[in-house]
Parts: sequence; C-alpha cells; structure tokens
Amino acid sequence: MRISERLSSMCVKSLIQSMDTQIMCMLAKQVIPGYDIHRQTGIPEGLAVSNRHVARQIVSDMIAGDHFPEFVALLIEMQDTGLMGRKYPVFFIDDVVRGMYELGFLYDRENRMFIDNPAFRYTRNWGALRNGIEYIVSFLRIDIVGNSELVRRHSAEIAQKTYENLRSIVYTASNKRNGRIWSWEGDGGLVAFFFSNKHLLAALSAMEIIHELYIYNLTQNILDKPLQVRIAVHSGPFDYTENEEELTRSDTVKRVMEIESNHTKPDTITISPVVKVMLDEFVVRKFKPTEAKAHSEFFYYRLGWENI
Repeated sequence: MRISERLSSMCVKSLIQSMDTQIMCMLAKQVIPGYDIHRQTGIPEGLAVSNRHVARQIVSDMIAGDHFPEFVALLIEMQDTGLMGRKYPVFFIDDVVRGMYELGFLYDRENRMFIDNPAFRYTRNWGALRNGIEYIVSFLRIDIVGNSELVRRHSAEIAQKTYENLRSIVYTASNKRNGRIWSWEGDGGLVAFFFSNKHLLAALSAMEIIHELYIYNLTQNILDKPLQVRIAVHSGPFDYTENEEELTRSDTVKRVMEIESNHTKPDTITISPVVKVMLDEFVVRKFKPTEAKAHSEFFYYRLGWENI
C-alpha cells in the first residue's frame, strides 16, 4: 500500500502531540506483538528515544508492514471508546482519516476497521482482512446442475458464454451487497460476505440470483434447456487466506460446499440454521424446512409463482 508523505507526516504529528512514547509503543505492540522500539531504531536499551524519533519509527514500521490502516483504526478507537479503560484525545485524527479517504478507504465503525470505498477500490479482502486472522464470514456457494451434460451437448464457445453470463449475474447480485467472489471455476464458485448483516446480505444475494436466472432463461439463455443451479448459504469462522487451496480446507467452506452438493435441489437455495436465525422475519418466512427428515436442520427457498 502506498502511503503519501503528507499522510505519514500527519500521523507522526498526531502521535507527537497526543501521547508520550510509552503510549505510542503500547499501541504499536497491539498491532505488532512483541514490537521493540529499541530494536527497530538500533538505539541501545537504557538510552532514551525521543518522542519524535519514536513516532516516526512506528509510523514507518506500520507502513512497511502494511499495518497502517489497522494502526489508524486503533487511534480512532483510542479516542472514541478508549483503551485500557481510558479515552485519549488524538489530535489531527480527522486529518489522518481524511487522508485515508483520499486513498480509497472508509472507516467502518461497527467493525472498527478501514475498508475499501467501493467508489474507488475493489479488493478481495475489502482492504481489511489479514492473512491468518480468524473472522466470521458468510459464504454463498453456487454450482451449475448437470454441467457435464452442458459441456457434452454444446460447443465450447456456448458453454464459456453461459459461464460468463452466470458469473455476471452472481457478481451483480453480490457486489451491490459488498460481497466478494473468492473462487470461480467456470460452472460455479464461492462468494464471501463480511460486513453489516452478512448473513442477510448473502441470503438476499442468493435470492436475487435465482430471480435473475429465471429471467435469463426466458430472455437470454443460449442453451437448449434452462440453466439450473444449486445455491447454499452458510456462515462460520474462517482463517483468512488468499490461497485457494487453503480456502477449500476451511471447515466452514467445506460445510457450505457439502450443503450445496448433498442437501440442495436444482433451482433451490438452502441455508443453514446459523444463517436462518440471523435473518429478519420477512425473509425468514420465504424459507421452508427441507422435506426430508434427515435434512430437517436446513431451510430452502425455491422460486414459485407467488415469488415472481
């Protein structure tokens, strides 16, 4: 991440005028465990490090380690809600936040972190999630029904165009709700939701995909039969990674894939109990318990005439 000299200088100025070196180092350790200002500056233990030197070193290290947004978020929290039972006034914090906005970030007060401003930035991790850190994520898994038959009955060009059209429908439905496509294999993929009511946003995206696919089959489908999909939505803990092999080893991802493949009928959305309890009443009423007793823990939505 490229941080301007003006923004880094403003952050240094904020630290110098807002706190002593002990508080600065305490903040740095919250972002980088084990942070040692003497080791970082090369100044021997026992010798004092000036307030200005500490501030510059910490800001430099935060930028170098790609921790700057996290550090600024900590400064905001320090002023708004306090740290260790005490609130601290942080001078020039509004100027620092303004600089983050100019970089394409918005501050999410609910999650206390900076995220991508969708008007300027679009990244896989919303500019916020960090590798190896556990988050609660809602996943939407979608897969084409009978993909092998689709490939066998149609030319590669028609199959590829169909995949692209489906991905476009999925992208449009999820992107407007701040979802991110984390994996796509042509005939289906995995979409992640993290902010706001992520469970509801994932379910609404799934419902929109089913509705849009109905219209697509009536007006744009180039296959010799309707394009059918299965969709599952499930939420749970996930250790963030950008490695797709590690992605599929996650228990939560395995679970949503298993729900989609084993407990979901064609043209149907299946949600887990974890998702259902987080939906508002209006949306919950659209989902029915699955018919089979063995699968009674799940709930499904299928497009019917009353929904069109």
